[in-house]
Amino acid sequence: MEVNLRKLSLLVVSVLLLVLASAPASAQDGTILDTAVATGDLSTLVAAVQAADPLVAETLNGPGPLTVFAPTNTAFSNLDNLLQEDFGITLEDVLTNEELVTNLLLYHVIQGAVFSPQVAELNGAVVPTLYPGTGVGITVNEDGSITLNGVADVVIPDVAATNGVVHVIDQVIFNTPLVEEIEAFAGEVQQAALAEQFGNSAAGVAASDPENFSTLLAVLEASGTTSLVNEGTPITVFAPTNAAFENLFAALGLTAEEVLAETELLAEVIRYHVVPEEVTSAQLIEQGEGAFRTFLNRASRNSGEFVTFEVLFPSFPDNGIELNGEAVITAVDIEADNGIVHVIDTVLLPDSVRETFGLAPNPSPDMMMGDDMDMGDDMEAEEGEDMATEEEAETEEAEDMATEEEAETEEAEDMEAEEEADDTATEEEAEDMDAEEEGEDMDAEETGDAGTIADIVVAATEGDPAEFTLLLQVVQAADPSILEALSSEGPITVFAPTDAAFEALLEQIGLPVEDVLAQGELLTQVLLYHVVPGAVTAEDVVALDGESVATLGGEDQTIAISVVDGGVVLNDSVNVVETDIMADNGVVHVIDSVLLPAAVMALLGM
Repeated sequence: MEVNLRKLSLLVVSVLLLVLASAPASAQDGTILDTAVATGDLSTLVAAVQAADPLVAETLNGPGPLTVFAPTNTAFSNLDNLLQEDFGITLEDVLTNEELVTNLLLYHVIQGAVFSPQVAELNGAVVPTLYPGTGVGITVNEDGSITLNGVADVVIPDVAATNGVVHVIDQVIFNTPLVEEIEAFAGEVQQAALAEQFGNSAAGVAASDPENFSTLLAVLEASGTTSLVNEGTPITVFAPTNAAFENLFAALGLTAEEVLAETELLAEVIRYHVVPEEVTSAQLIEQGEGAFRTFLNRASRNSGEFVTFEVLFPSFPDNGIELNGEAVITAVDIEADNGIVHVIDTVLLPDSVRETFGLAPNPSPDMMMGDDMDMGDDMEAEEGEDMATEEEAETEEAEDMATEEEAETEEAEDMEAEEEADDTATEEEAEDMDAEEEGEDMDAEETGDAGTIADIVVAATEGDPAEFTLLLQVVQAADPSILEALSSEGPITVFAPTDAAFEALLEQIGLPVEDVLAQGELLTQVLLYHVVPGAVTAEDVVALDGESVATLGGEDQTIAISVVDGGVVLNDSVNVVETDIMADNGVVHVIDSVLLPAAVMALLGM
């Protein structure tokens, strides 16, 4: 998550200094909490302390020494805007969650009284906070100003208190664990609001389980069909899961945003999932193969669409009920105030929507309107008979076409048999040529045409899609000896993290890539930990199951190797996702996370 910020001018800083200077003199002689209470521009911070665990106030009033990065009222206002835009909740909501407020405040406190000259010496460091297992990143800018986590500037430094020091900052800071806590809490708030709005209707059933039905709720809202599943009785809703919608988006080659923009099509899709009566799973099984009329096109009763289904008998390993030959009902008979919900693993598409996307039509139901279902009238029964007659005619025509196709197939097979005999010699000649070319390729590899490991990394950054772009930046920012090692005669083995691996690490430590690339010595340690002397192929790595190998970082910096479900895992957490990329000076294995030596992990508070 990025927050666009603009540094305050010196004039604004001077004004803030005057505001603080106007506080009662006793504030300068009191504890950190006394100082905050006496400073009007920190009143929201004080309110947050009051909403947190009482231990926070006791800590800020205790003996210390402590250093507090204190966000201004404007900083909390900015946080409120961010919470509303990105999470759909407010700062007021957050202040009702004692645990979340407590952790957020503890993330702004570090042990010891660290004044600005000492902070300046921590440029590039990640300093542990009182929120266990987390740290805040320190950046000292060219003008001497201090920035935290790349987003919050210290606007008033060195406000002394009897138990430590306060640095006033212009933004509230947080890291990945806090973001995850905020996301979880936002889900709870939204779920409670939806439950209050929908009650125990069919929509309320979906609202009570956002992990499985948040996309369905979004589709209901986008298509204006929420009232269809929220009001009236009785109905049956076949509810697709989030995974079902994700599979549909992927199959159509569209993003969720693009699909949600198609409001009219979505309305048709939702109506196709709703039957205007209660239909239990027992009734579905009793009916056998058949059809139920849905809400789609109900303006004309005789033009309503049908959902067909068939029972998967016990001889099948996944016993259940299938709709339209593709959607399996995975949970049945969920009771709602206005009917019944059945969960399905595939989104059903009516023929009108399937035609729009160039998909084959749904299968025609074998039985359109059974008397025992009491779903139609005589007019509808006649319609069913007419359709059956048309299907019989189509079947006879299809059989005639099949006979003609069989004759053509036999003729084609005879011609293919003759051509196959003629082609055999040609294929053998081609295979001989391929074998010769393969031998030449192997000879070329043995003579050094693959390039060094450094060459392979550079080439990957120019590929489509590009890969190892961050790895190359890290190599260039580290000690030049790293690049020399990757270009040397070797042999060496490199475990190469993907771009996604580096991006995940940057998000975890809460620092921008620019700050990390400025730490050349630290990056050198990390890179050396990814290099093993000798050319160790995948076969060699597997043979080392349960052992550790030394790296160029030193004999004490080893990598533990284990084989799990046929795959290689390093240090119990890093997966080898691609193996044996051969180079002139060794071999490259691609990994999905960055390996960190113990000393670096300790520095980062991990």
